[in-house]
Amino acid sequence: MSSSVQQVVKRAKYKSTVKDPGTPGVIKLTRQKVVFKPNDPTSNNKLDVDFRLIKSQKNTKEGSTKPPWLNLVHSQGSYIFEFESFSDLHVCREFAAGIISKPVEAPKVVSDEQLSTAEMTLRMKLLGEDSKLKKIHMELVMSDKLTESEFWATKKVNVI
Repeated sequence: MSSSVQQVVKRAKYKSTVKDPGTPGVIKLTRQKVVFKPNDPTSNNKLDVDFRLIKSQKNTKEGSTKPPWLNLVHSQGSYIFEFESFSDLHVCREFAAGIISKPVEAPKVVSDEQLSTAEMTLRMKLLGEDSKLKKIHMELVMSDKLTESEFWATKKVNVI
C-alpha cells in the first residue's frame, strides 16, 4: 500500500467476539485512528481508537471457511471487523500493517550543510549522468530514509 494513501474506508461489521453476529457499519482507518461508525445511529458500538494503542493484527487467511476478519490487537483485548470481501480485508490489513510497523518517528535532523555552487553542480551532473545513482537517490533521499548529507557522504569517497 502506498504511503501516500491517507485513509481507507470500507463497509464492515464490528464484532465484540468472533461468535457475535456483528454491528454493520463503516470502518475508517487513518494514519492516526481506527474509527467505526455503525449504520444504526442509536447503536452504542461506535469506536474511535488511537492507532498507537494497536499492538498487532491478525486476519483470516483467504480460502479459509471463516469469513474475512481483521483482528486489531491492543493491550486490553482486540477489535474484530468482518468485511464483505477478502479484497476489502486485504486493503485494510495492508494499510494497518504500514502504520503498526512504523516506529514512532524521531524528530528530523535538518542539515545545516551549505553547499558551494560547484558542489551542487557536481551532484546534479552526477545524478544526470548516472541513472542508477539517480534511482538510488530517489529511493533513499526522496523517501526520507537518508538525508542529502548522508547520501552524498558515502559518494564522496567514490568520487574523490
